[in-house]
Amino acid sequence: MAPLPIFLLPPLNSFAFRISEPRDMDSAKPEALNLELNFSEQFGETASQTEETAALAAIAVTSDDNERSASLLAMALGGDGDDVWEGTDAPEYYSGGLGNDDLDGEGGNDSLYGNSGNDTLDGGDGDDYLSGYTGMDSIEGDSGDDTIYGGGGADSLEGDEGNDLISGGTGNDSIEGDEGNDSLYGNSGHDSVEGGDGDDYISGYTGNDTLVGGAGDDMIVGGSGNDEIITNSGDDTVYGGSDDDFINAFSGNNLLNGGTGDDTISGGDGDDSIYGNSGDDVLDGRGGADYMSGYSGDDVLRAGGGDTLSGGSGADSFLFEIVYADSTSVITDFEAGVDDIQFYGDEYTVYQGDALSQAVQVGDDVVITRQVYDALEGAGATLELILEDTQLDDLSSSDFMDGLFYY
Repeated sequence: MAPLPIFLLPPLNSFAFRISEPRDMDSAKPEALNLELNFSEQFGETASQTEETAALAAIAVTSDDNERSASLLAMALGGDGDDVWEGTDAPEYYSGGLGNDDLDGEGGNDSLYGNSGNDTLDGGDGDDYLSGYTGMDSIEGDSGDDTIYGGGGADSLEGDEGNDLISGGTGNDSIEGDEGNDSLYGNSGHDSVEGGDGDDYISGYTGNDTLVGGAGDDMIVGGSGNDEIITNSGDDTVYGGSDDDFINAFSGNNLLNGGTGDDTISGGDGDDSIYGNSGDDVLDGRGGADYMSGYSGDDVLRAGGGDTLSGGSGADSFLFEIVYADSTSVITDFEAGVDDIQFYGDEYTVYQGDALSQAVQVGDDVVITRQVYDALEGAGATLELILEDTQLDDLSSSDFMDGLFYY
């Protein structure tokens, strides 16, 4: 049984250790193995800095069949100066103490504590626990499944390889998961968090955060504050949380929810599901066959063709960008006299008649079929818009607005 990570280290100038004793090895006492416990304390001083080194070797007893062996487990506590520690391939526990310390675990499953000061921690190989505590710390997990805690101050935290757990703590932190399926938490402060490769969980929590998903199928939660969230590639799930968020997806089939607040949400090239939730939101499906729901508030829903739109309660505006390809879009809850529909293109877009003149009643729905073409390139298209559960007699010209040119 390996010694547990030590989270509460003894004060300076006192030392503690544990003899690891497996339950099935009652006879495996250190004295029976003729082991010698060595303690060393070294002090050195130069004109530029003070270095203090205090190391304790704890004994870990292991057994393989009838053979017993003992390995050393290093523990070190720094002093008031700027300490430099470099580990080995064995597991180590290092606490930097006061000062701006540089701790490198190298190999093994290490526990490194920067404590106060602006510290630099590198876990190296193995599954490491790294804690900066106070100060502006720079921490890198390197390879392995690492646990990283920035603590107070504006920290720079990087997981690198492996499936890492990273928490920024307080302060305006910069967090990068890199490779692996990481769990990243900005916590309080205005944080910048990037997942990198892998299927990551990213949480900004409080503050005005910038959250970037990277590659993989990520889940991103903004929390409170005015957050900027970018998904990049993969099929991602995003919840903006409270306040006014900016959410921008690129590729993939994404689920995007703005939460409360006045949010701006843009889908990507895939088939996205976009929910404004409460607030006066702006939703843009962009490419793909998207579903958009404004829910409550006076929302703007911008479609590019082939989309299904639901405004919800409030006075909503449905905007249809002219793309020169045949398409059919649907509005599920258009309310005549409250909502409005706008077709828009560029200065070369030409419409055949107005929208109301192209509308017909088909069962419980109104179907609007429009012919458009590009006066510069000569391209044309047929745009079909279905207003579900709507009566043609309830519509008027004030419900529609077109772009620049008619014929």
